[in-house]
Amino acid sequence: MVYQRGKQGLWWYRFRFGGRIVHESAKTASKTIARDAERARRRELEHKYVRVGVKGHQFCRFERHQRMWIGKGEHTSARLWGGVMQPAGRVGSNDSLQAIV
Repeated sequence: MVYQRGKQGLWWYRFRFGGRIVHESAKTASKTIARDAERARRRELEHKYVRVGVKGHQFCRFERHQRMWIGKGEHTSARLWGGVMQPAGRVGSNDSLQAIV
């Protein structure tokens, strides 16, 4: 739907897409250009919705990411974690903690 709004006579468009209402200014005083702007905006949203033009993007399973992460050795890197804190000596006799790097 295209309609005029305001004292300057600018055209706006409003339509529903994907369960949401799109309500934007066409930023023009021409009704024909406003209709074209509405069609272009709707087309842009449809392309984004169905991912037209996106090539080579494949979703990766969690197991593959996990293997890649373990293979890099990042899970054992003390630099990544800043050291692991463990009790020094017997528990109860010495409450201090020391970093194992």
